[in-house]
Amino acid sequence: MADQEQELEAGKMPLLDHLIELRKRLMYSALSLVVLFGPCWYFSTDIYDFLAQPLAEALSKQTGRHFIYTDLTEAFFTDLRVAFWSAFCLAFPFIATQ
Repeated sequence: MADQEQELEAGKMPLLDHLIELRKRLMYSALSLVVLFGPCWYFSTDIYDFLAQPLAEALSKQTGRHFIYTDLTEAFFTDLRVAFWSAFCLAFPFIATQ
């Protein structure tokens, strides 16, 4: 019992040290997300095509059905969202360990 108490006492830090540690881990997590966003942005159309392939095949069997963009900026924001969520999925193991 005394050994456990000594272990707990040795691991105690002041509040400011905890906040500094939290800031460091959050910065590493954000940095991993930003670093992985670049390659995911480059391959975002390929990732989108891979994800949309089952629906595209189902729609191709019906006449007059296909994918369209209904807004001028929708293609850009679709690529942006695909890249962000792909980067998040790839960075999640590192983020979860932080």
